[in-house]
Amino acid sequence: METNEIKRQHIIDTALRRFSHFGINKTTMSEIADDISVSKANLYYYFPDKTALVVDVIKHLIDEGTQAFNKILDTSTEVLDMLFRLLEIRKNFFEKHYLLHITIGFADSNLNMEQIQKLGSLAEANELEILEKIFEKGIKSKELVTFDIRNTSQIYFTILRGISMVSIAKVTNKDIPEISVFNEIFEKQKKASVIFVNGLRHELLNN
Repeated sequence: METNEIKRQHIIDTALRRFSHFGINKTTMSEIADDISVSKANLYYYFPDKTALVVDVIKHLIDEGTQAFNKILDTSTEVLDMLFRLLEIRKNFFEKHYLLHITIGFADSNLNMEQIQKLGSLAEANELEILEKIFEKGIKSKELVTFDIRNTSQIYFTILRGISMVSIAKVTNKDIPEISVFNEIFEKQKKASVIFVNGLRHELLNN
């Protein structure tokens, strides 16, 4: 890896730790520069503004998550096991990067939120691709019946998202949920996954 790439990654890792601990909106570029003992001007050499840094931090997390999801496909064959492991990765991510996650939608006015929000679509597309591969693997092993993989993956993803939104709405009247809610969401999503997958193990009646 080139020296500039090493420095760039070091900045990303440092920013991620601070964002996850204090949140994006309460972190300044000056603080990140101080953390890695460089001048603010040197920091801006690698990242021209805070938006550029936040974008690269999120891209780093998306890549990290995608790698973890792909390992599931390489080390497991049973559909529910794969889905449970995927859900656990998601839970651990939200717990570890709690403040980073919840402040993305409430970040400071210096950020270009349009650029950042586009990354949400990228993360969703990556996760849907993993779900499609999991269900495809289940069909090929004859654990599951044949079905429309893309539409089914989207439905399952929507169920997961719905559980998250409803669970958060029930435990708090604030915009920021308690971190303990993620374990509750995890357990509900596991139960929903059992029901969902069991339905795919049986032939559907024709309408």
